[in-house]
Amino acid sequence: FNLHYAGPYALIGALFSLYHRYTPRLHPRFFSVLGINFSEKIFQYVWLAQVASSNGWNSVYAVGIGWFMALVYDLAPLFKKLDVPDAVADLVGDLSTRLLEAPPRMLVPPPARGGRAF
Repeated sequence: FNLHYAGPYALIGALFSLYHRYTPRLHPRFFSVLGINFSEKIFQYVWLAQVASSNGWNSVYAVGIGWFMALVYDLAPLFKKLDVPDAVADLVGDLSTRLLEAPPRMLVPPPARGGRAF
């Protein structure tokens, strides 16, 4: 099993999974071909199929993995009910405030009394 792909294929798959789930069809009968009705979302799905197949099976697998991971994240009740213990939250909060401190207020010294900085 040899997966070599370069690009945001998994991200595209994940975003289209959320697009498919949460974007409503505005025009369910946008056009029809041979009696089959298509909505306006068909153009995005055709684009996804073209992008997913652009690098052969490697990109198809990557898009599929991204699609699946977005479904797992979106549908798993574990992620919706995950409660972080207070000790872990306090530790991460303390570390983040130390690491992500605000920059100093002034990087250039204030001007002298004469009004010029130099």
